Amino acid sequence: LDEYPQVFTDLRQVMTGGEAASLPHVQRLVTDFPQIRLVNGYSPAESMIFTVAHHVTPADTARTSIPVGRALNGKQLWVLDAHLNLVAPGVTGELYMSGLGLAHGYTAQ
Repeated sequence: LDEYPQVFTDLRQVMTGGEAASLPHVQRLVTDFPQIRLVNGYSPAESMIFTVAHHVTPADTARTSIPVGRALNGKQLWVLDAHLNLVAPGVTGELYMSGLGLAHGYTAQ
C-alpha cells in the first residue's frame, strides 16, 4: 500500500493476518479503495491459516484496533480459566481453538 498502491486498483478482496492489522494502513485501504472487501483474520500456525475472520468496515477504522472476528465454519473457540473451565462473558481467560485444520491429537492454546 505504501510503495505500490496501484496493485490494489483491480482487486476485489484483500486478506490480512499474522500480525495485528496496521490501523493507519487499514484506514487508508478502506478510504482509497472502497471497492475492496478487506478481511482481517487470526489463528496460531498450528490451526491452519485462519480460525477467526472479520470483514472490516469503515466504522472499524474508528476503533483503537481492528477486530479479528468470529470463528469460521468448522472451527470452535472457548475462553477457559486455569482449570480449563469456561469463563463467563467478559471474564479474562485463555483462548482455546479447535476444529478443522488442527492436527489430530494436537492441542493449541
